[in-house]
Amino acid sequence: MERLFHPVLFYLQKASEVGIQIQDINACYVLRQSQRVRGQAYPAMRVRLYLYRFDDPSSIDSIRLLRKAEYHLHRR
Repeated sequence: MERLFHPVLFYLQKASEVGIQIQDINACYVLRQSQRVRGQAYPAMRVRLYLYRFDDPSSIDSIRLLRKAEYHLHRR
C-alpha cells in the first residue's frame, strides 16, 4: 500500500504548503492482467480497479477500500 500512501501524503503536504484545503482525497490502484486464449491472436485483458481512502492521511494503516470493479476487454 506504500504505492498509494506516499503519493497521497505528497499531495496533501503540497496543498498544505500553498494553503489549499482538501476535504477528501482518494487513491486508485489499477491492476492489468493479460491472458492468452487458445485460438485467438490477441490476449484477453482483465483490468481491476480499486478505489481507496486513508481515513487518517498520516497513517498507512488507516486505508479503507471504497469500491472495486473488474472489466474484461476483448479485441473485436
